[in-house]
Amino acid sequence: MAALNSPVSPQIVYTVPMDYSDFEPKAGSRILVDTAPLIYLFKAEYAAACAGSAGTADGSASPDGRRGSEAEAVFGWLRKGGAELCASVLVWTELLAGEDARRDRALTGLIRRRLADSKFIRLIPVEVEIAELAAGLRPQFELPDSIHIGTALSVDADAVLTNDEAWRGAAGLNKSTRDGRPHVIIFDEIRAARGF
Repeated sequence: MAALNSPVSPQIVYTVPMDYSDFEPKAGSRILVDTAPLIYLFKAEYAAACAGSAGTADGSASPDGRRGSEAEAVFGWLRKGGAELCASVLVWTELLAGEDARRDRALTGLIRRRLADSKFIRLIPVEVEIAELAAGLRPQFELPDSIHIGTALSVDADAVLTNDEAWRGAAGLNKSTRDGRPHVIIFDEIRAARGF
């Protein structure tokens, strides 16, 4: 866990795409997942579940159909390596507050089931340490991103999976774990680098 008395300085640190050749998920590694990659994945799973009626097995019924199949490949790669996936409990609120989930009870049910499945992802509650870290990040990031990044720092994540390039600039996050800070894995970059 990150120390409470170590200040988090909000400053831009990295702005260039990372070289993903030095990152491989492995057993015991912890990956914090942001909301966007989960949206892509759950919409694909939902479209596949609806294949007989409104959707198709490849997720094309969803506006994120292409991203959905890519999300399945990215998450499969992370899980195959044995990484533990975790997320701030805030993803629960963000996913259920989304327009698609508010309109569709079946999608809402799928989201709830998947997030409640501790074999898929471990949800981290927002506690005082995370709140302190998020407060230090708040000048640079919107509150939800500050909470997600604070959570990654609090649980000593080896990497964070997001599609928000601004996360590279978070103090405490880095493009390489050589200095002990988590990788920032940008969804669109990793899928392109790995050919997903």
